[in-house]
Amino acid sequence: MIATELVLSLGTVYLVDPRHAPRRDLATALEQSHFRVRAYDDAESFLADYDPDGVACLVTEVALPGIDGLQLQRHLADGKSDIPVVFLVRRSDVPTAVTAMKHGAVDFLMQPFDAAAITTLVDNILGRARRARFERREARLPRAIRDRLTPREMQVLDAIAEGRLNKQIAAELGISIKTVEVHRANVMAKLKARTVAELMRKVLDEDGH
Repeated sequence: MIATELVLSLGTVYLVDPRHAPRRDLATALEQSHFRVRAYDDAESFLADYDPDGVACLVTEVALPGIDGLQLQRHLADGKSDIPVVFLVRRSDVPTAVTAMKHGAVDFLMQPFDAAAITTLVDNILGRARRARFERREARLPRAIRDRLTPREMQVLDAIAEGRLNKQIAAELGISIKTVEVHRANVMAKLKARTVAELMRKVLDEDGH
């Protein structure tokens, strides 16, 4: 059984493939590598469930019923979504995949897929997505707060702001729960916050007081 805390920390892989067996096999391979997977057989179902605020990537077939892969990519871009997109393509779809890359797709993989290759790719993509989100959030913090915290304390603060538990933070950062507790206590002390609610009010205060 995959630990929920680790799955949540790694991010979500949205998988869109109209073919049941390949979709099931790929979802299983990703889940075995500790990714949270949400699988759909068409773009419309994915769009109805998509959470733009989470760390995620989209792995999709080019040929989809209704909205196809390229249309889905354009729809997300038009909506200002920055979710990384990876296309699964058959040999005949390579020219289409090249077009997708020109319009911002991260990569494309030939089918039948290699499970190790795709899990490595997804891991790298989600790692970059987590770092980019942290940097955006850090840039929005008041300088008075940024100047008081170490880089690791900033990471812990970012995770606290997302409502994560100590064991979830430990899983994502690759440190012990005890170490997380120490960093968390330091953050609370440096920002003079007695509760998480008070800490969040200070973080959201543009003056940092």
